[in-house]
Amino acid sequence: TLLALGLILSIQTLYQQNFSLTHILFLMFCLILFITELRFMDELKDFEKDKIANPTRPLPSGRISPQMVLKLVVITFLMLIGCSFLSFLFYNTTSSIYLLSSLFWLFLMYKEFFIPKIINKSPIIYAITHQIIIVPIVYFVIATFNPIYIGEKKSIAYAMIILGSFFCYEVGRKMDPNAHPILKTYLVFYGKKFTHIVLAFLLLTTLAGAILIEKEIWFIPSIADIILTQIKLYFSNK
Repeated sequence: TLLALGLILSIQTLYQQNFSLTHILFLMFCLILFITELRFMDELKDFEKDKIANPTRPLPSGRISPQMVLKLVVITFLMLIGCSFLSFLFYNTTSSIYLLSSLFWLFLMYKEFFIPKIINKSPIIYAITHQIIIVPIVYFVIATFNPIYIGEKKSIAYAMIILGSFFCYEVGRKMDPNAHPILKTYLVFYGKKFTHIVLAFLLLTTLAGAILIEKEIWFIPSIADIILTQIKLYFSNK
């Protein structure tokens, strides 16, 4: 809910316009469904790995069956297609297309682009293909308000901020030097130097987007915090 509402209200503030309560609730419902679907799919994809590396999680521990999660995946996917239709009906074609595009990409992610052996060889390639989905989701929210804003500097900059931030989080949460090798965490797979270069690039992407919309002051504390953490981790013994 915080992620969904944060995205919606940030875009509302960015364009200095007000969404109606119905509009906000609709977008919240769509985004929460989408985030939930993403998690369901991830749990299924990681099931075999989690049996080895994270046996206490709900699926590998047997508290929830893979069949139940698969049913939830199908139901949620159909609900999101319904959301796309509602977006077309009550807002515009552009917003509907962006949501459908996101769902199509999400399906490809779930199937690991039908080349799982290739895509799983490199954690960074895997991450890029799985993080890029953030862009059409951001544009979906923007387009429901007004499709004319797609392609504007503000929209591109905001997509850079969200992509850089989420990607930074994705790399940052996979830096356990003691993680099981099957998980292919960045520190284990690439080592410190490359991992910290990637993080620095993602921080710069976020900062560049913030500068473009003249909101960099709001990002300095969190970016400084990550940089200080990077320095500490880089010079640690692990």
